[in-house]
Amino acid sequence: MRVSKKSEYAVRALVEMVLRAGESQGWRQTSQIAANTGIPEKFLEQILLVLKKGGLLTSRRGAVGGYALAVPAETVTLDRIIGMLDGGVVEEGEEDASCAGLYREVLARAEEASREVLRGTSLADLADEVRRRNPGGAGIEYQI
Repeated sequence: MRVSKKSEYAVRALVEMVLRAGESQGWRQTSQIAANTGIPEKFLEQILLVLKKGGLLTSRRGAVGGYALAVPAETVTLDRIIGMLDGGVVEEGEEDASCAGLYREVLARAEEASREVLRGTSLADLADEVRRRNPGGAGIEYQI
């Protein structure tokens, strides 16, 4: 299974927004998110627009504007984020012609198992795990 950098960055940005939801009434500027996560700002802008169009984020202009979650973090699954940015999980590798049917069947089962994990993992789950691993909140690692 392969997930694009775009999806990885989207998850990082969204987890950052969940972790900092208490600051600035939940509004985060692109530059703040980029600085805290190490995501290139121009790339992040494109990702945030996709997430906004997908209904996960809302935005407002101005000095205290930026982006905020439009839905509760508990309702946003990794599967939904990946689907929004990549169209779903992508399989790796070439098909083996000698056992093509069996190979496809095994890949389909593996993909379904992966999707079950992604469907069962929300942004809130990831944010809770980041908090658990970094009780003081300093030096947060955004390795997902």
